[in-house]
Amino acid sequence: MQEYLLTYYTKPVISTIISFQTVICLTPHALENPVEVTQEEYDKLVHMKERGWSHCNSKEEFLAKLHYLRGGLTQGKINEIEFLEREKKLVINYWNRGS
Repeated sequence: MQEYLLTYYTKPVISTIISFQTVICLTPHALENPVEVTQEEYDKLVHMKERGWSHCNSKEEFLAKLHYLRGGLTQGKINEIEFLEREKKLVINYWNRGS
């Protein structure tokens, strides 16, 4: 059974896209505190869209969707502008979920 470590080295990807913005790099924290999920759990989390794809009910769902979205960018499945819009919406919705 394959497991995913929901860590992602974001700084090189993001810094090449928007070099004029400051990026918060969580890689050191993610490496020390990885979140492990099975392939089945990952697929389920990525495809949850009860209140829209960018809405997340848990940290694991947020991280899985963020990982999936960034994978789409690095694989060329989405362009940089679309990536930035989707990532922003995902992050803001997650941050504001308790408001």
